[in-house]
Amino acid sequence: MKRIGQIFLLVCVLTGMLSCKSVKDTPNASALYTQALQALKERSFVIEAYQFFIPKKKGTEIKYSTGSSLLLTDSICKVQYEPTVFPGRPFFHLNLQDPHATCTHHQTRKNGEQEFILKMDGGQEYLRHTYLITLYPGGNECFVRQQTRDGKEELTFKGRVFFREKP
Repeated sequence: MKRIGQIFLLVCVLTGMLSCKSVKDTPNASALYTQALQALKERSFVIEAYQFFIPKKKGTEIKYSTGSSLLLTDSICKVQYEPTVFPGRPFFHLNLQDPHATCTHHQTRKNGEQEFILKMDGGQEYLRHTYLITLYPGGNECFVRQQTRDGKEELTFKGRVFFREKP
């Protein structure tokens, strides 16, 4: 009798899982993707970062944050990191700004991913970064790689792209 109850429970769970729709299958996800792609192409977006991958000597440290973002309007770029992501860093390393940033469409991959390159050429060395933004198809999820100008990867993070109204 217990065996029949376990099998019934398993069938119910599997049926429930099969009836659930993925976020990527919904019409809303398609609209989010279209808006995110348009925002990146028009250089008027905000990326709200939620998961950071910080390289360490022994592996990678994963941190979660809700207050970090990367904003671009025309050529003005602002990067704001929450202090919990980089404890002990000076304030000016957590809030970067460049009035002459450039963002260009780099390539479209075979699987539909869109890649953009954002370059910050600020006056100070700590402001000079390149961001490789990969927008995944089927939503507004993206993956961002932050590199120094010599190509050294400093950190990567996952985020969501939203359209930003021009002031």
